[in-house]
Amino acid sequence: MSLQESARRLYKAQYGDAMQESAKTKIITQGLDTVSKGIIEMAKNIDKKLQDDQKKFKKQEKTMLQAVKDDPVAREAFTDMLDREKNIQNEASKMGSRFLVGKEKKKQAAIIKAESDTRIKSYYEDFNMINKILSNQGTYSKANTVFDSANTANIFRLATGKLTKEDFEYREDGVYVTQPSTGEKVRLKDYKTPMYRFDVGIESSGALLSSVGKKYNDKQLKLAQNDLEIQANTMIGNDNFKSLIFDDIGLFNYADENFKGKKGKDPLYMAMDIEDVKVRYDKDLDFREKVQQDWKADYIAAGVENFNEVHFPEGEGDEVSKKLKEEKTKDTVYSSITRTYIPKKDIKNVKDRVAAGLSATALDGSGVYEPVYEGKPPRKKQLVGYKRFKDKSGDPIEDDKLLKIGSDDLFRVLYAEEPSWSTPK
Repeated sequence: MSLQESARRLYKAQYGDAMQESAKTKIITQGLDTVSKGIIEMAKNIDKKLQDDQKKFKKQEKTMLQAVKDDPVAREAFTDMLDREKNIQNEASKMGSRFLVGKEKKKQAAIIKAESDTRIKSYYEDFNMINKILSNQGTYSKANTVFDSANTANIFRLATGKLTKEDFEYREDGVYVTQPSTGEKVRLKDYKTPMYRFDVGIESSGALLSSVGKKYNDKQLKLAQNDLEIQANTMIGNDNFKSLIFDDIGLFNYADENFKGKKGKDPLYMAMDIEDVKVRYDKDLDFREKVQQDWKADYIAAGVENFNEVHFPEGEGDEVSKKLKEEKTKDTVYSSITRTYIPKKDIKNVKDRVAAGLSATALDGSGVYEPVYEGKPPRKKQLVGYKRFKDKSGDPIEDDKLLKIGSDDLFRVLYAEEPSWSTPK
């Protein structure tokens, strides 16, 4: 089955009431040598475990902090922390109120008390952050890795199980717990939250794809392609996009159709276990971009096919769509500027990627940048510049500076060189 046919089936599948959740009986862990036996055991049957723990948590009608206060062992550690802070504040009050105490002593006492107040506030803040994970009503996504599942299972264990003194560590800046996937202590506020199925994205993408033939007349294929591309870019830019790759949509699953060593697939995808794909998607920026761009090309191609089925039922099709089908191969990449498939052999460096309107990894090492456009259909979009959306570690960046096309900044960051017209400093 071709990638294009896979995408077409994906969005023609019935979702909503027809959406089915296949029971996962075990987590596939081949190739994940760093996963300890304890984590693997914890992650087994994670779907059922999370469902059971969520129900148990709801019945408790308790917040994470209340669960700590109700557990005798955890309560003792929590009370010890509060008593320690209370003693610090009392001593600070005494120091600041002594007879004939100087201004500096009073100032020092005020600072000590304020620091204690900040610590106590951070402890409560951390417990409240965990409530967001525990109270989420969404469907746990198959896009979560075995590591993510182990982390999530640990949070529900803390909320519903028997606690120990070692479960929570009260530090200067907040409450820390051990994150199973790394074995390291992590502040609760920074604990990795699980991904939930991107139902809104599935619905909106499916709605546009299924209506593209009726929404546009037979002369508006380019306009339809433009809207499909905008929708695809919007989905890729969402933090939950990974759900569209790995979650079941009706009886269809994009990852199942395109990985698992399917014959005829891109060699990069062949013989890759789904769990390996999830982990590599998170850690390898180039691989993630390839998966995203392949999905985008499939999505647009599926929309074009839907368009042709409605307007050209006899199969004569449209010249533009025919050309796209001829151009699209595993050795090409879709350009947002030319709206054609460009041979990969012609994309030799960052400048070529910018010229084609593709995302690019900056040569100065600052991270990955994505094109920014102005203009809406039916007016042709114009590439105005690039913005960083991931830092060099792969973490998301928000509200970063726009590097305008032709600007000195774009040359210095993306190309790591001085433009010929720049004034020497």
